[in-house]
Formats: sequence, C-alpha cells, structure tokens
Amino acid sequence: MGHTRKLFCAAAMTLAIVHGGAALAADKPTEAELRAAFDQADVNSDGHVDVDEFVGYFVSLFGNFDANGDGFLTPDELEDVTPEEFNEVDRNGDGKISLGEGIGARIVIFFDSDTDRNGVMTFEELLAYENSQ
Repeated sequence: MGHTRKLFCAAAMTLAIVHGGAALAADKPTEAELRAAFDQADVNSDGHVDVDEFVGYFVSLFGNFDANGDGFLTPDELEDVTPEEFNEVDRNGDGKISLGEGIGARIVIFFDSDTDRNGVMTFEELLAYENSQ
C-alpha cells in the first residue's frame, strides 16, 4: 500500500488514518500496519489513543504529504489516491484538501472505533473497527 494511500485508508492507521471507508476495503491494512500506526499515534504509550493523539497523528501525516507547504493536499501530492477518494474528502470541491477537511473526514473513524464510548481508542477497538469495514 502506498504511503499516501495510508493517509486515506484506515490503515497505517485508521488513526489517521488509515482507512477512509468501505470504498477502500480492498486496501485493508494488515494487523502489523495497524499496530505500527497505533503505536505511533499513542504518543504517551499508555495503550490508548485519545482524540488529541488521533488528531495530532493526522496533522503530522498531513504535514508530511504537503510537499509544497501551502497547507493543502492536492492530487499531485497524493499520487496513489483515486479521484473519487480525493473528492470524497474535498468537501468544498476546490481541488485541494485543507487540514480541516481532512480531519473532519477522519474524526468519525475515532468515534466509530471507540465502541465503549470512554473517549479513548484501544488497539482492539481499532482492529475490530477495521475488520468490520
């Protein structure tokens, strides 16, 4: 799976994000990819990812892909993301994805994954979420 695809695929972590939904089900991350992404997002190493860690992880990934540093992601910067996948996140249709659009599109994953609604995501919750997609 390409690195840019991981930003949209729930994979390297649904935490960031790793999967954008059923449309990318064929590109499901492996358990090892999910674990690696989860561990990266779990900044304080407490075995849970809270919403701040989730968003922080996404922001760091976003910055890594923003090659020209303009604060937006364009199709050129996300070469292995299909136009359909891109347009799903580009909510205002301006041909670029802002950080807000990216976070807005992915934060749902955090809340859907937190099945016990305690405000943190465990790896087991993430894995169950991924397996349900």
